[in-house]
Amino acid sequence: KDSGYFDRFVGLGGVTHFILLTAKVSITGLVAAAATFAAQVGSSLENHMNCQVGLILIVIIGSHTIVSGFFVAADTVLECFWEDLEKHDENIEKLVLRLTN
Repeated sequence: KDSGYFDRFVGLGGVTHFILLTAKVSITGLVAAAATFAAQVGSSLENHMNCQVGLILIVIIGSHTIVSGFFVAADTVLECFWEDLEKHDENIEKLVLRLTN
């Protein structure tokens, strides 16, 4: 086979990884902002919250772990899709026919 298929596969994989990384960082950042806001609102209502930074870090680490697990699964599905397209000469019609039967 032509090496152009492999180069295209690697290029698409790189773009896919970048998009997933950007989404992972965005989601973790949004959760961090929400946790910080919730801790500030909670501390203004009650001054008994001692470990605000610890709680925020636990929420950030937990959300990053959950998002990473989800995106590993999504990345695996996308990698299988790209490899399947490469194996079958990138013919979408064959892929659709095979999936429907």
